Parts: sequence; structure tokens; C-alpha cells
Amino acid sequence: MAYFCFDCWNETHKTKIKPEECVFSKELLLCEGCEEHKIVILGLKEPLIERIFCFLIPSWRLRRILVIIGRVMILPYYIIKYYQRKKKKQNKEEKHR
Repeated sequence: MAYFCFDCWNETHKTKIKPEECVFSKELLLCEGCEEHKIVILGLKEPLIERIFCFLIPSWRLRRILVIIGRVMILPYYIIKYYQRKKKKQNKEEKHR
């Protein structure tokens, strides 16, 4: 498994995660990005909604179903936002012509 320090992780994965979202090693390990001994990221923490479901609903199958239902319920919002941004971008292009 590849271990990366916080900076190399963001560069390699092209993300902007926060330190609060990561699980760090307790000892210094070799970062495979910059090849220095640093505290590296072992993994990412679960999102808050999944931790709440884990506490409230003991069955992992039921938890998965509820998470999927929640994401499906939020999907129309993201679709509307996508088309609004697309329409706004087209309007800007038409104004510049």
C-alpha cells in the first residue's frame, strides 16, 4: 500500500481534503511522494452521515440502503444545479458574441 504525507496526498489525488478528514499514522513512515520520513495518511474518515447511521442502525445492509435512498433523494437537486450552471455559462457565451 502506498503511503503519502498530507501534501503529497493532495497533489497525487488532485484533491483539497482537510486534515480533519484523514486518519494519520502515529509514527513516522516513508512518504512515497517526497521520499521523506513523515507522518502519513493511512486512510480517510467516513462521512458524518455514515457515522450517524452506524450508531443508530446496527445492520450494515439497512444502513447502506438508507444511504443510497438519501443520495437518490438529493440527486434531483444536483441535476437542477448542473443545468442551471450550464445555462448560465451559455448565457455568458452568448453575451460575449
